[in-house]
Amino acid sequence: MEEKKMNKKILMTLSLSTLSIIPSCFSLISCTKENKQDEKKSLNQIIEGNENANEREWKNFLNRDYVKEILRLSFDADVDAKNKYIAEQKKLNNNIEYSKKLKEALIYGNSLKASSSYNSDDFSSKPKLLFQNGKKIFNELKSKNWLWFLYNLPKIIFGYFPPMNKFESSDEQSALTAQGNSLILGHFYKPKSNEIIQYTTQVTKNDKNGERTYDVYLLTKEGFILQLTIDWVKDDEDNKIKPSVKLFGYIYTYPNIVKDRNNLNIFNIQKYVIANTESFDDINNRTLQILFQDQYGGSPLRYTIIDVSLK
Repeated sequence: MEEKKMNKKILMTLSLSTLSIIPSCFSLISCTKENKQDEKKSLNQIIEGNENANEREWKNFLNRDYVKEILRLSFDADVDAKNKYIAEQKKLNNNIEYSKKLKEALIYGNSLKASSSYNSDDFSSKPKLLFQNGKKIFNELKSKNWLWFLYNLPKIIFGYFPPMNKFESSDEQSALTAQGNSLILGHFYKPKSNEIIQYTTQVTKNDKNGERTYDVYLLTKEGFILQLTIDWVKDDEDNKIKPSVKLFGYIYTYPNIVKDRNNLNIFNIQKYVIANTESFDDINNRTLQILFQDQYGGSPLRYTIIDVSLK
């Protein structure tokens, strides 16, 4: 009898213990679900925050005077076409696959590669298809995705690419000069920001039939000069005047600007254009260019697009 009572007590105790565990299990499951919901909510907030921050950055970028000027010259009064283009560029900016494709294309299609390929005897044995495809994507960057480029300037990597002027010096002298200049800034350059501190527009053609050409020059905060050309020409198919934009694949700076950024305080982008774009047949213009170069440490340093960072 005593043994039965003892068994009942043990059974009851075990039952009560088991029952006391059940609510804890339910609480644990409930907490786990709540934690997952909180994590998902936090992740959504982060994504939304990043999207909002990205949208704010684009808004600020598009409100810059030089961007508005380039868009105005490129689309004239066609607001729908302008807005469509901006939307495409913003969408492209969120597509990491485009950056990867461009990065791969620049391995084969950058100006340095093209120069060395065309100057080598064994170009016929090189992968021409990769070169041609890379060049095509590179050209699309300059003609179609120039707004993406200007926005993502801090992701672009440039390589030193000195022009060889055989009329001014020998090959040996040019090589020594190029080597010395490369030591000033380095063989590679990656901008720290996309900020432009000066810009100017030069009208190089303006016909009565509506055909016109604009050259836009941009001076970055770090002292590099970028150039875009906007052409409005008659389309042979429908006889309408249509625009085309070309971003130059080179950027320029001067030795004295690299050595001392305070020289940017006196640098004038309009004077640069006047000194470097007038006809060299005019001896006065040639003299003006020489004086301008002397003021800023010699011939400009030329860099070309060679890579894009994925970060």
